[in-house]
Amino acid sequence: MKKRMILGSTKERGTSADTLCLLHFDGNIVDATGKSAWAGRGNYSFSSDGKFGKSLAFNNSDVRSTDRSLRPTGNEWTIEWWDKKIGSISGWLLAIESSIDIMWGVQVPWNGSVFNFQTSNGLNLNIGSPTSAWRHAAIVCHNSVASSYVNGMQLTSSVYNNALPDFARSKIGYYGQAVSGFLVDEFRISNVARWISNFDVPTKPY
Repeated sequence: MKKRMILGSTKERGTSADTLCLLHFDGNIVDATGKSAWAGRGNYSFSSDGKFGKSLAFNNSDVRSTDRSLRPTGNEWTIEWWDKKIGSISGWLLAIESSIDIMWGVQVPWNGSVFNFQTSNGLNLNIGSPTSAWRHAAIVCHNSVASSYVNGMQLTSSVYNNALPDFARSKIGYYGQAVSGFLVDEFRISNVARWISNFDVPTKPY
C-alpha cells in the first residue's frame, strides 16, 4: 500500500486537502482521496513496472470519470503524472470533455514526437516525449501563467487568464484512439499550484 509523500525536500506547496484526485494504479483505479469514481473500458491492465508499485498500461483502452469535482475551481492548479515509454506510442494520454456529447475541454494528444497539453480556451504547452525511463510531467498554473515541467525542470510557459473548461467526463487514455506504448503512474489533480519554479521530483508516492 502506498503512503502519502511527506512534504519537504521537493518544496511542494499546498496540503493533502488541495488534492482533487489521486490515482496510484496499484492494481485498481480507485481515487485515493475518495472524491471521485472511475471505471475502465477496453484492455487496460496493471504493470508491475511502476514508478512506485504498479502502473496503468493501455491497449486501446481508457479509464474514465464523470465527476465534475475533478475540475480545479480557480486559476491555481496542477495536473501531473509519471510516464514511461514501452513501445510505439499512439493516442491521447488525457481527454477531458466539457460535456458528454464530446465538446472537448482539455487534451493531451500525441503528435508523433511529443505530448502537448491543450485546452479549448487558449492553452497549448509542450510536455516533451516519454522515454524508456520513468519521468515526471506536471502542468502548473500560478498567477495566470501556466507552465509545463518535465522531471522538475520548466519546459514551456504561457499566459493563461482563463479557468480550465468544465470537467464533464475525464479520460486517462482515450478509447478508440489506439492508445498504447506507455505506462502511467501517480496521476494527480490539485486545486493549488504545487510548484512555482524548478523542483526536485517526488521520491515517494503521494
